[in-house]
Amino acid sequence: MIGMKNGRKGIPFGKVLLAGVIFAIISQIIHMLEASINMSYYTDPAYFALWSKVMMPGAGAPPAEFFITSMIFGTITALLYAYVYITIRGSIKDGSPWMRGLKFGWLLFLVAGLPMFLMNYLIIAIPFGLNIGWLASSFLSYLIGGTAIGKILE
Repeated sequence: MIGMKNGRKGIPFGKVLLAGVIFAIISQIIHMLEASINMSYYTDPAYFALWSKVMMPGAGAPPAEFFITSMIFGTITALLYAYVYITIRGSIKDGSPWMRGLKFGWLLFLVAGLPMFLMNYLIIAIPFGLNIGWLASSFLSYLIGGTAIGKILE
């Protein structure tokens, strides 16, 4: 069991895994929608040097290996988020599991999504519109994914 604390029953690993996979799927769908909206940035030759060789080994769409790697990395990240939720869930007061998950998603956005947006703006020469697209998609991913984590792990 994960999350044994103060004599309380922990959450079975299967639920943590399910929460992580669901969060990763939600994020992947949202980011794919964002990418289709912002495709002009990804296909503009002026920005080809920005993309990693994993994502864009050549001209054209990213290879299947990129999507597989994205899902693996996304699931690992989401499992970490699920673990953090288990650790701090007692601090998220009031409301249904859905509302506590939404609050958790907001917290994730504040400590991960917003700082990433600010750092991208300062460090990487990406178009501002693309950075805004990433901010919006991360906001939705954190809120919807956090809500899913909250519901699954309560």
